[in-house]
Amino acid sequence: MLKNVCFVFCFLGMLSELYPKVKNSFEGSINPGFSYDTNFYKNHSELAATTLSLETNLKLKTRFTRNTSTRLEYNFGLEKYTDADKEFDFTAKEEDYYSHRLSIQLKQRLGELFLLDIPCGYGIFQQPNYENETLIEGTATTIRYNSQSFNFTPEINYYFLDHTTLKAGYLYNEDIYKDYDLDSKSNGIMLKISQDISLSSYLDISGLAQTKNYSERRIYKSTDTTSKGAFTDEERQDKITNIGLSFTKNISKNLKFALSPGYQKLDSNANWPELYRISSTAVSRKLKDDFYDYTRVGGAVNVGWGALKGTLLNLSGSYYQTKYDERLAKDEYYYYKKPEEKRLDKKNTLSLNVTQDIAKNVAAKFGYTYQKNSTNDFIYDYESNKFSTSLMCWF
Repeated sequence: MLKNVCFVFCFLGMLSELYPKVKNSFEGSINPGFSYDTNFYKNHSELAATTLSLETNLKLKTRFTRNTSTRLEYNFGLEKYTDADKEFDFTAKEEDYYSHRLSIQLKQRLGELFLLDIPCGYGIFQQPNYENETLIEGTATTIRYNSQSFNFTPEINYYFLDHTTLKAGYLYNEDIYKDYDLDSKSNGIMLKISQDISLSSYLDISGLAQTKNYSERRIYKSTDTTSKGAFTDEERQDKITNIGLSFTKNISKNLKFALSPGYQKLDSNANWPELYRISSTAVSRKLKDDFYDYTRVGGAVNVGWGALKGTLLNLSGSYYQTKYDERLAKDEYYYYKKPEEKRLDKKNTLSLNVTQDIAKNVAAKFGYTYQKNSTNDFIYDYESNKFSTSLMCWF
């Protein structure tokens, strides 16, 4: 992967030497960081962990003509986890990962009113310490969550009014897992209208409808999940609808406000063999239809304030309510509650980030995030506090 990245960057860089009219600009950043999370897995167990991270970003922008340009971008991510809770049998080191992502974007103006924007990317995700033995369709299988992904999202921008832009595009995404049955392909259509309300106020209205197919996931026909005859030939398919609105207001030179309400709906044909408690000592399994279906509504608010020269404060908060159509809430014994209750989640998140310039092209960032998920499902009723710091260096 790294050899290919170096080759592509060098090739595009040579174009400016061979063709003087081709203009290149190069920039990059390196961001080491540290964080401590009081609830790493975001559930009732409240298992804590510390994280060491590294992010690297390289960008090469090339302008071939007045109407044609490209942007090549490479991202490397690394996170290493350390157990912070010795009381439990908990090994956060299994979650260590590194990732590579290479993306390229082509922009081509088509006259005065249209702009064609074609981004695509390829990524690799690796968890070197994670292995898990399990039965899949009666066969003992070693699971590793290493994966590859590819995305292609072309869109056309139509500037049909002086302060109004219409964007329409197509979304394609593919995830491939070598040792796990979570391979998927997504296809969708997206639409966005951007309106400049004034010189300092902007409004975006967007919609996305996509279908996600899991080629290795089948619909259950039996509750005996370890047998080869437990599945039908029908693949799992999720249909996802997103509707969003974003309002941005530059209140002053140093103060910015943003509000982003949203709606999401997931409809899936997948079912799940759930455990039901018959008595205090006996349980049975039953196929539960529409297990993954939900409706989510909520929104986020963000305030950015350049309090002092070289100092940026960013305060954000969000609230989302997720109502599951058929999934039932569980009690502290991991069985469905009696009487039955549909699961309902109410998640609140509050974040404060402070960025401080400490030298030319060097800044320090300090962050705190509080999250509370209030739900009638015992497993996912939790609170978490995350403290983070990072050093941002760019060139």
